[in-house]
Amino acid sequence: MYLYHADALALGGTVVRPVPDIIESQVACSLPTAGGTASSRSGRFEYKGLISFESAQSSLTGNVETRNGVPFNVTRVSVVIEGLNILHMVMADRIVARLAAEHGPKEPNRPSEPKILTTGCQFEGLRIAGHAATVETDHGLFAKFPTYFDWQTGWKGADNGTLRNCIMGNTLPAALDPARPVHFQEIHRGFTEQRDAPELKPIVLSSFVKQVTGINSPEIDCWGPIIVVPQFGTIYLGEVVVSSGQRRVNMLRLELGSPDAGTFIIGSTGGNGSGYP
Repeated sequence: MYLYHADALALGGTVVRPVPDIIESQVACSLPTAGGTASSRSGRFEYKGLISFESAQSSLTGNVETRNGVPFNVTRVSVVIEGLNILHMVMADRIVARLAAEHGPKEPNRPSEPKILTTGCQFEGLRIAGHAATVETDHGLFAKFPTYFDWQTGWKGADNGTLRNCIMGNTLPAALDPARPVHFQEIHRGFTEQRDAPELKPIVLSSFVKQVTGINSPEIDCWGPIIVVPQFGTIYLGEVVVSSGQRRVNMLRLELGSPDAGTFIIGSTGGNGSGYP
């Protein structure tokens, strides 16, 4: 008996200014623990001129695949968003979020957990503050370390530097301006604590985005997957939350700053699964 777990949403968040409000999760769906399929689809969505998309769809599957007589529990999660527009400052033709997990027989000297890949996550036609942005990704790293156990082993061994370089915040300046917002300070603190720790934390915030090029304005700060646009906010690209037996991808997390304030999550997928306890 296997207990599947997967969920997805196209968009959701909260607004602090100008008027406090909640943006309900759009195109959200959840996979039954028995497996099967789930999907959701929407046409055009707009919230008060702040954020909109032309269409979005999410899709989940969970089933058993037999390979050479060996059963594997396989879960696939995807979200596709087309025509995203956030205050005409962040726009994208298409955003694709994808997770693929497989849970095979337990291997010797390893905990039982699924191997989870981010391959297929992508941004098409991304524009930030009027600049055509090119996003360089590294899904190969997450294929090389598909489980939390692999991360733990790599962190304590020769791959420490490789893993450290994909943790969110590794590209930030060593001395951070204390005037930066709280979420920014937390990213900096989280990276610093993990960098100096001999063991991997239970939850690690990383990114499959190596760098973003094409933004050629001196007032815009580009630190790998983190982009800060004055009087707009901070953009976090390609977040991957790593924990034991589980992954979550947030294609885009936006922390709006003055005059509008709030937090938006765009293209979020999560997945794991386990055998019967």
